[in-house]
Amino acid sequence: MDNDTFRSLWSKILEQDNSQKHSVRNTYKSKEMTFSHDITLFPQQQTFSGDNTIHSAPLSTDTFSEDSTVSFKDSAEKVTFSATETTAPQSRKRIQASFNTEQNYQNYQEINRGGMGIIYRAEQTKLKREIAIKKTLPQVEKNKFLAESLVTAYLDHPNIVPIYEIDENNSGDILLAMKLVKGVSWKDLLYPQTVEQKEKAQEYDLKKHLEILISVCNAVSYAHSKGIVHCDLKPDNVMIGDFGEVLVMDWGIAVDVKANADERRTFHSKEITTPMGTPCYMSPELAEGRGKDICFATDVYLLGAILYEILHKKPPFRENNLWLTLLAVKNGKTPTYNKNISSELKYICRKAMATKIENRYQSVSEFSSMLQEYSKYTESMNVTDKGIQIIESTIREIENVHKKVKTKEKDSLDMHSQHVRALKQRQYQFYENFSEAIFAFKRAIEIWGKNETAKTEICKARLEYACFAFANDDFALAASQTKKIVHLSGVRKTTFEQLKKNLLRKESFINRDCKVILVLVSIYVILFTDTEVTSNIITFCQKHDIVTASLIVAALVFSYKLKEHTFLLRLIFVCSFLIIGTLFLSISPHYGGTGFISIIFLIVVADKHLVPFIFKFIRLSYELLILYIFCRMMFCYPILSIILLISLNIIGISFRVIFGSLEEKNETVPQEKMFCAVEKGREQDLRHLGNLPIEARDRNGLTALMIAASYGELAIAKILIKQGAELDAVSIDSGETSLMLAIRSKNIEIAKLLIREGANINIEDHSGKTAFEMLDKDNNQILYLNTQ
Repeated sequence: MDNDTFRSLWSKILEQDNSQKHSVRNTYKSKEMTFSHDITLFPQQQTFSGDNTIHSAPLSTDTFSEDSTVSFKDSAEKVTFSATETTAPQSRKRIQASFNTEQNYQNYQEINRGGMGIIYRAEQTKLKREIAIKKTLPQVEKNKFLAESLVTAYLDHPNIVPIYEIDENNSGDILLAMKLVKGVSWKDLLYPQTVEQKEKAQEYDLKKHLEILISVCNAVSYAHSKGIVHCDLKPDNVMIGDFGEVLVMDWGIAVDVKANADERRTFHSKEITTPMGTPCYMSPELAEGRGKDICFATDVYLLGAILYEILHKKPPFRENNLWLTLLAVKNGKTPTYNKNISSELKYICRKAMATKIENRYQSVSEFSSMLQEYSKYTESMNVTDKGIQIIESTIREIENVHKKVKTKEKDSLDMHSQHVRALKQRQYQFYENFSEAIFAFKRAIEIWGKNETAKTEICKARLEYACFAFANDDFALAASQTKKIVHLSGVRKTTFEQLKKNLLRKESFINRDCKVILVLVSIYVILFTDTEVTSNIITFCQKHDIVTASLIVAALVFSYKLKEHTFLLRLIFVCSFLIIGTLFLSISPHYGGTGFISIIFLIVVADKHLVPFIFKFIRLSYELLILYIFCRMMFCYPILSIILLISLNIIGISFRVIFGSLEEKNETVPQEKMFCAVEKGREQDLRHLGNLPIEARDRNGLTALMIAASYGELAIAKILIKQGAELDAVSIDSGETSLMLAIRSKNIEIAKLLIREGANINIEDHSGKTAFEMLDKDNNQILYLNTQ
């Protein structure tokens, strides 16, 4: 349609409009629209028939009078409610109601006034409830009002206002009784004016506004199932009740698209030849009056326009004047979108508001399902983010506690002991944090089953949980978490495999060590409970100091040579500890002190994985020694028994102090530190490095961004991109980009980030495959939409 014809059509409509100011938010329609079926309204007994005629019967009944009253007369005749059910008053017991008035409606109060009529609040005395009564204005054509009334009454849905009754008063004004909706217009929530509206609007965030839109979609979808297209959907025509009810109002320009003429309830779409609708929301076919093109996708366009208004707090089309706005609609001008709007909602909105009808969603249910999918996706990702935050904060707290313990190791033994106890107390808090994060990821997957990020993060969380439990000697807990880990990639997979091996090794060691300890303790009890054997050993040591010292040195050298053989070191440790215990029990502090020094050197040369075993053995030995001491020496050496217990506690603390100071510092060059931080997901470490060598590659030919994309480290990827990492760099071996690696590893959030930052989806790897071709349309639908 050319602009001159377009202007001519709208000029006629604007001439017929009685409003002083032509606003882009007003609803416009031509007075030439006529309803092809004749609708007759008689002021007495009413029955709706299939030919859309309200007939009259000789009985008098409720009528609206000019003075806003309704007269009621009793009748002995039967009243017909349906074709199959009749109620005869004379054959039934009459129900007595305490009505003190003959009026059915009273106490009228005007609450709103529009272009077609006035809306009153009134009291329905028979049912003792408040209702709304809509009265037509004199200049309004009755057939149009009746058509709207019939359409609204035809659509019986929870999100559409119900109609109670229709009648005509003595002045010829049509009166429509309907449900009184107590609440506010959706427009008032989007653009609050009063203090009350502003307070109410604060309760509605994007999530709640989308829920309202989905409820509107339900009502419109139901109307479409009845062959009715609304044609004027906008926030002004949606009421939000005080208890959250959502009601679609004003079906004044709704059209019927059914093929069967006998079933039509209002104007048929083919009869529309003039523009109609609200300019700042309307679709091109409504703006040009192309009735033959009006279809269900017309309402989809209007719903997309409402979605745009929710996101931007302004309608999609609002130029400097009405004419420019209409031209923008006619020409299919694409509205601009804010950068902070999610790409998923942009896509949904663009598709719904496509200029060509065939490019839109072809049904409201399809549009609604995408909104619901996005709502699930958003809620799921929010829960996932909370879980990630819990995990990251917990790991930072654990590292901070370890740092504090290490820095206090140079202080007194008492201070160190306090920090160790503090770490043990917080251990259960960390356990609770890990459990809470895992629950959050489970919940995220329940909300949106396609959340690959949550599926990956729950495995990472279980791995961190298992590692922490393993470090605290909770092997059963660590084993239970490893059994639930389904999928890991990269360095975490290596850590996971190593953890499983360590758990198996621990289990076998515990079983073997228990047997060894049982044998050695048995030998110890048999030998050293004999006083003569003990005396002979002590006498030998006293007479041969040099031999004893040589044996100790030989044991140390032998231990150093066998530092990789943890079982033999454990065996030596157990034997040495038993000898020391014997010397102490035999009151030989000189040799006992020498033995303890030997034990300390043994720990120095031993592998660090021996420490948990040593601590466990010390605790077990405490119990055995206490039992032995109090059984044999309590009566002979009570004071010595107490001193021995104190000494053993001090020695146990010394073990921890000495072992903690033996860890080697990991001195690496900045490039190696960067790759280490990326692989382990240490965001804070990466920030502390400052300017990063982001173009450097590791031994596998991968950049730091490629590693982050493979491991699913979203926060790390953001840091690298911010510092200027090359998005389209390719790996040396496979020719894959960071985007390809993210897609292949199913790290959806990083893939979306790279796409938003401008990563090229058409680069081919060595096999000739592009990132776009690697996308899984079924499982990663949201990501797929970003590439369209």
